[in-house]
Amino acid sequence: MSVQSASVSPLSSASPTRNLAQRLIRTDGIFTVPTALAFVAFAPRIASLFGAGSAEPLAILGIVFVPYGLWLLYVSRRAVAPRLTRILATANAVWAVATLDIAVSNVFGLSGVGREIMAIQAVVVGLFAVAQFVAARRA
Repeated sequence: MSVQSASVSPLSSASPTRNLAQRLIRTDGIFTVPTALAFVAFAPRIASLFGAGSAEPLAILGIVFVPYGLWLLYVSRRAVAPRLTRILATANAVWAVATLDIAVSNVFGLSGVGREIMAIQAVVVGLFAVAQFVAARRA
């Protein structure tokens, strides 16, 4: 008689909805880290494309968002509590609204391309927020 050992995944007790929140947060991290690294590595080029007067704010955003994105990847290794999912969804919603406001109001005098990229980014982050709110509500 042979004994079979089953490996237990850290997600084995999580509901499918919690797995959805986990996947959304992981995907958020997967998008955040390379974007933040690009802001650090290519700040002058991106600032020029955006028509921004200085590359420094972009580099600072990148420096802040690299550890945040890594933290999202770390947190997503296990099932994510609905409360944390709601907090992250709220942060994404605030970011999306603020970014869209900057793109529409053109308070920083960005180029047309810069405003378009910011608007697209706001929509993507806003979609993450909506999906995370849905996942948190269903959990």
